[in-house]
Formats: sequence, C-alpha cells, structure tokens
Amino acid sequence: MTTSLPSVHDDDLLLDRPMAAFIHPDDLPILAANLLRRAANQSDAYEVRMRSATGDSKYILVAATPRLHEGKPNGGIAVITDLTERRNVEEALRLREEQFRLLADNTTDVISHYTLDEQLIYVTPSIN
Repeated sequence: MTTSLPSVHDDDLLLDRPMAAFIHPDDLPILAANLLRRAANQSDAYEVRMRSATGDSKYILVAATPRLHEGKPNGGIAVITDLTERRNVEEALRLREEQFRLLADNTTDVISHYTLDEQLIYVTPSIN
C-alpha cells in the first residue's frame, strides 16, 4: 500500500518528521547507512529518491553534516538538491547515444570522425 506523502514545499507537514518518511522504500538502506555516518560525526553526500505527496519520485542529492550539542552529534543539517531534471537529461542523452551507436555500428557506409589535426577518433565497423 502506497501512502501519500506531503509535498516538499509543505513546511507544516515536513517539520518534526523523520527523513525516512519521505524516502523511496528501495533507498532506505542508503539513508540508514548515511545516518550512521552522521551519528559517528561524519559529513556525507548521497543520492536517493524522495517521494512526493502524489507518489512521484524525485532524485535528490543530500549533503548532510552532524549537528553537535556539547561536542556530540544530536541531529543533522542537510541541504537537499533536486537532481530529477539532470537525471532525466542524462537518461535522454544515454538513449540518444545508444540510438546513434546502433545506427553507426550497423550502417554499410563508412562514417569517420577526426579532430582538427586529423587524428582519427571514430570509424564505423563497416570499414572491416
């Protein structure tokens, strides 16, 4: 059963709730490992998926550092960056490169790529 989680912009629903309440279930082990690091007074950065109120996942980068009280960790401070658009662009680029590679590797024409000083960078396998 999927529960509806608050929007990341709804401060009243975000405050005083554990971070695990907003993290995709598959990414909870990543969160747990990093919370242990913070408890050991270590800063860290990691990527996980955050779930929105609509159930959509957002890729986020969490850069966190322990909050100390009398020299001992008693919480943390985190800066969260939404990586969703970057991830989507990277995936689109990967798919385009895959399509280009499929075309280039299976054409009967010879396609080559050279630098300005005439160094060969790529040539299609049809040259063989």
